[in-house]
Amino acid sequence: VDALARSQHWDEAQSVIENYEKTNERNSVMWTTLLGACRIYKEETKAKEIYDKINEMKNISNNRRASVSVLLSNTYASVGKYDKVESIRQKMADENLKKIPGMTYIEIDGVNHSFYAHDKSHPKSNEIYNELDKLQQELIDYGHTFDYNSITRRVKTEHGETSLSVIMGHSEKLAIAYGLISTKENEPLFITKNLRVCPDCHEATKLISKIRQREINVRDSNRFHKFKNGQCSCNDFF
Repeated sequence: VDALARSQHWDEAQSVIENYEKTNERNSVMWTTLLGACRIYKEETKAKEIYDKINEMKNISNNRRASVSVLLSNTYASVGKYDKVESIRQKMADENLKKIPGMTYIEIDGVNHSFYAHDKSHPKSNEIYNELDKLQQELIDYGHTFDYNSITRRVKTEHGETSLSVIMGHSEKLAIAYGLISTKENEPLFITKNLRVCPDCHEATKLISKIRQREINVRDSNRFHKFKNGQCSCNDFF
């Protein structure tokens, strides 16, 4: 399914799933894989069809419902349909569907360090955020276009938040910043995330690997990414 979705063979991918389900239980994981591809290729109509198929399934967990809701929301955001994004967010709130909090882990000298978005609980929090500020300026200087569609919640301007501060505070970027200040130059970083990496963090990590000349290895919930010299092993399909 993943390979067919990569090449946009939608009908063939759907046939594989439907043939599987003729002799097995309905499989939300395979449908979610197809839904993720819709986000990448901005196939909003097909994404909604798949979203509906998944939600018709019996015994689907609330975590899965939340996950596919976020994927559909991101698909709408990618084509600028923010009214539909807001509608999905409201539906999630009405049904008490909560997005699983993203958490990123990095291992340094045999010790795992974990980060949530905007986490300031680490003993080296000040140093981490100083490094994050440097990364932010480097990304700007190198022409990175921040993907604010990757923000899946309201920006709390009344608390001093900006879209830039929200997106730079993602857990992946915090883990990378900590890795950069805690390892030798040219030493690879190894990072794990419990959710799919967001589009902005993916693009930013590609650029950071080039700017800092670091290999950055990320295992998210969907696949393994090796970032090196501004490229990713997934060829931007995630």
